[in-house]
Amino acid sequence: MKITSFDIYQYTLALKKPLYVRGTKVDTSRQGFLIHLKSESSEGIGESAPLPGLSTETLKDVEKELQSLRKALVHQSLPEHLEKLNGQFASWMGETKLSPSVQFGIETAVLNLMANSRHIPLYRLLTHSFHEHIRVQGLLHGSKTEILNQAKELVTEGFHELKLKVGENLKEDIEKVKALSVLIQKTALLHLDANQAWTLNDAIHFSNEVGLVTIDYIEEPFKNIQDIPEFFMKTTIPVALDESLLKTTIEDIRPLDGVETLNLKPTPLGGIEKAHQIMEKANRLAITTLISSSYESGVGILTLANLSGCTPRDRCAGLDTLKYFQEDILKEPIKIEHGKIDISQRRIEMKDIRLDLLKKIV
Repeated sequence: MKITSFDIYQYTLALKKPLYVRGTKVDTSRQGFLIHLKSESSEGIGESAPLPGLSTETLKDVEKELQSLRKALVHQSLPEHLEKLNGQFASWMGETKLSPSVQFGIETAVLNLMANSRHIPLYRLLTHSFHEHIRVQGLLHGSKTEILNQAKELVTEGFHELKLKVGENLKEDIEKVKALSVLIQKTALLHLDANQAWTLNDAIHFSNEVGLVTIDYIEEPFKNIQDIPEFFMKTTIPVALDESLLKTTIEDIRPLDGVETLNLKPTPLGGIEKAHQIMEKANRLAITTLISSSYESGVGILTLANLSGCTPRDRCAGLDTLKYFQEDILKEPIKIEHGKIDISQRRIEMKDIRLDLLKKIV
């Protein structure tokens, strides 16, 4: 299969309110790029959307890289078996040092091109063992009253796992989690994300105060992952890793008692292939993996839902982020019904995109 055209589009999507990522304000809009590839008989769309506060590359960096890729890849034939995700993408790109979000975007566009050429959803291209209804963690945000109301609504809608950011105020976090635990006990599990904001003593104090009736794990409780075994020994609460994966290998994580889950964000992590390889290694080590978004548009969310459908265990994905957008570039919005996204009939083609929200990069 040969790439016959490579178009780049920029989007700007309004947010309902500013986002804060590790202390960085994302302002009132989310920006990124769509990649539209064509072959003789098919098309594929990918997304490159660096996230301020998490990604090291800027929008200008991404645009420059995409324009260089366009010159290099048009009229190139795709190598065979890229869908196996076992190193072919890395070999194909050779010495090209793509930033993580660009790697994610080009891999997504190519894989969607291949899936569309066979008239199948992306997950069917990637694996023969899959699940088509992706369970989603319901996100909570706001004051104690607001998150309690949100939790009631989400549980009523069929969500069985909820996620709450903590780490700004220890006392308030304890009060919120205690109240949530009473509300959702026996109906849902709670995932907490501290974004490395605590000291080891803070994390232990928090955990001893709130108990572990409803807490499934605490994500990134502190910066030093070497403190995880002591934390786990004193609290018995499992730990999940997220941003630590950007600078730590799974071989470094393996001996750490207490690490039970890896939260994979392919946009800052460096693409579909890298995330898939981590998933396979983690599965061999009996470490659970789940897929999460970095506030991509619906194009990225649908791609991540497909990747989540390939995970060995049916874990809840972190894909409940589109609710913070005022609008999306997909004509048919992604629906979360009964706490799940149905990917069985969804493919992405240009006819599914709102062109009025795109600006073509020439």
